[in-house]
Amino acid sequence: MKKIYAIAAISICLITLYSFDALKKGSLVKTTMADSLEADRMTNINKVLASIKPDEDRRADSVFKNLKIMRGVRARVLVSTVMYNWSHALGVSCNHCHDTNDWAADTKIQKDIARSMVGIQSKIHRTILDSVIMHYENHTPHLSCLSCHHGQAIPEY
Repeated sequence: MKKIYAIAAISICLITLYSFDALKKGSLVKTTMADSLEADRMTNINKVLASIKPDEDRRADSVFKNLKIMRGVRARVLVSTVMYNWSHALGVSCNHCHDTNDWAADTKIQKDIARSMVGIQSKIHRTILDSVIMHYENHTPHLSCLSCHHGQAIPEY
């Protein structure tokens, strides 16, 4: 399993560095992805936000059950920004990773995969991207789900 993560991390780094180099040279064009799941995603997000309204500014780990990552983020930010961006980047809705009748349930493997990917992203930022920042004058390299997924649950790489 460690070998798979290492290969994934190296691949992500190479793709990301290539993308930043292309951005620096102006050869990549930012596009807006068409998203047919936007309405479903927003319905789920709005339901969760309504249910946490009195506690939305508290730390997410004090509001949600079974939260294993992003624990210090505000509950509202976790739902409206983080989860929204992740699902949009993968071209999925909330039910891809979550049982929308029991958000805390770990019944879908995609939820654990997402947790692992956050760990990989964090490690790449700490060990690789931080050391290459000095090479980019007007752009700070950043790795996100969109860097590889481009609106697809399973990247083409």
